[in-house]
Amino acid sequence: LIIVFFIKTPMIRNVCPYHTGETMWYRKSRRFRAERNFWLSLFTLVLWLLVLNIYALKKKIVRLKADLKTISSDGYKTQDGNAAMKKGE
Repeated sequence: LIIVFFIKTPMIRNVCPYHTGETMWYRKSRRFRAERNFWLSLFTLVLWLLVLNIYALKKKIVRLKADLKTISSDGYKTQDGNAAMKKGE
């Protein structure tokens, strides 16, 4: 009796008596695609945040360079230690 039970019982664990194998593969493929799309969307979000951060840093560098030009043209000392001359002096 036990031998007959093991012979008639399928070895595949994901067998559903109400769905065919084709339906099960269809459901698995839908789940795989949904998970893949989630991870791709998350990766895209991380890349956009990285681009935003790099843009903000570059914008800050441009602003600081403009401030440095303003400061050095106002008569403060420049990086080489010499006082910058104002225009007209």
